[in-house]
Amino acid sequence: MRWLLVGLSLVASFPSVAAELVVESDRPVVVVVNFKPHTVAANNSVRVDIPDHKHGNQGVTIRSLLGEQLHSAKVAVARQEVVYCRWSGRSFEIYKRETQIASAPAPAALPRPAPRPSSVPVEPAPIPTLGEDVHLAAVEEAADPEAAPAAHQVEAGPISAPASGQVGKVLFVGRTTSWSNVFVDGELLHEFRGDRDFLADLPTGIRQVTMKDFQNKNAWAHGRLFVYPDFQVELQFGQHAEPSAINRPEAWQSGDIWQSDD
Repeated sequence: MRWLLVGLSLVASFPSVAAELVVESDRPVVVVVNFKPHTVAANNSVRVDIPDHKHGNQGVTIRSLLGEQLHSAKVAVARQEVVYCRWSGRSFEIYKRETQIASAPAPAALPRPAPRPSSVPVEPAPIPTLGEDVHLAAVEEAADPEAAPAAHQVEAGPISAPASGQVGKVLFVGRTTSWSNVFVDGELLHEFRGDRDFLADLPTGIRQVTMKDFQNKNAWAHGRLFVYPDFQVELQFGQHAEPSAINRPEAWQSGDIWQSDD
């Protein structure tokens, strides 16, 4: 009986290790795990703890920042297991599984012996003189610019536009069910008639882009788009939402035209 109690106490002394689900993404998305949303920035990840009583299939949904469902899956997570998933290039994959092993608790530290009395005399701390405020002196010393060097502030420089003379790719993604037209430098580039995206080859540099309804009566948005020779910009737009270059935010600058049917 004694050995049974000792064994139970040893088992109870080991910490419980919860399972984890790690989801990575190459673009800003919202990862919903078991109906709980988590916002994930580009080239980042989120770690979700799975309690022991909730191991098994976990519901995972990938949504865009505008709320559109991009992917939905069931991911099996066992006890004390870490499952790594990746959302990249509009595809979802499970690329690694690891099993966590609980480590034994560190032994309790033995009490330190009391120090022996020292024969060296201890000088008493100086007593502030009358009218001297120790706290005020410390505050004044901290505020003195000559007492400590000021923090160096780095100002962000202006965003430089890509050079012209080459050809770059831009992926236009429509986040609306309404038909629309996309104009680049005043010319009709593409008519969205139920399709959701369009990959265009455009001259590099700064392009003037306008989104309109299919009758070209109302301009939804207008702005400047940076087209790079070595980087594909993904520009998302909708009827009631301002366009956004989700994988390179500085590539889009909204103009002064902004109308809606609201």
